[in-house]
Amino acid sequence: MPKKVKTTKKVAKKKLTTLVHLLLDESGSMGSCLESTISGYNEYLKTLKKDDSDIVLFTFTKFNSSGIKVVHDGIDLKDVPELNKDTYQPDDLTPLYDAIKTSITAAEKQLKSNKDARVLFIIMTDGQENASKTTQKVAFDLIQTKGKEGWTFVYLGANQDSYAVGSQMGISKGNTVNYGTAKIKTAFRGLANSTTQYRGSTVIGQCMTFFTPEDKDTIEETTK
Repeated sequence: MPKKVKTTKKVAKKKLTTLVHLLLDESGSMGSCLESTISGYNEYLKTLKKDDSDIVLFTFTKFNSSGIKVVHDGIDLKDVPELNKDTYQPDDLTPLYDAIKTSITAAEKQLKSNKDARVLFIIMTDGQENASKTTQKVAFDLIQTKGKEGWTFVYLGANQDSYAVGSQMGISKGNTVNYGTAKIKTAFRGLANSTTQYRGSTVIGQCMTFFTPEDKDTIEETTK
């Protein structure tokens, strides 16, 4: 009798889970770039949705002194709706440190049920802190602690010395850029490209250098 040939069953490789937290300034100064912010954000989402290399749970938090709103709290990327003029209305001041603390707390809760997930924490603002109860030291200590746990923090700032501000919060130069509000869509495009690169990595539990040199150059060209 002919020998039975053993067949090997292909086992699908388990996808990584990435918690993407986007913290977006909704203070009054962002009103000057309202339409381009909405358009850039929506383009960013579309780019992320084209990539299925990992599972993304998306959190979107917008902030001003009227309130810090966790709009989407760790929902499946494919279910994240686009932004519009009803859901993004710039006004008031910039409680950046309060927003960072709120969003970090949200990510900590998500990790309890996604223990093997990696965290990408993105901060985008066109103004410096001017309305928080949380101190700069508390924000710095939180970012430092979570960075040691492998979270990757990214800072995009306009109308400021972003490298000085990012450094004061414990964010590395490789993960910091200056963007120009006049061309914010370009900044979102570069952010999308670097996010895709990040998601394609298999590194877990290690804070990573986020921006590719090309994307950093492209984004910062808009400020020159």
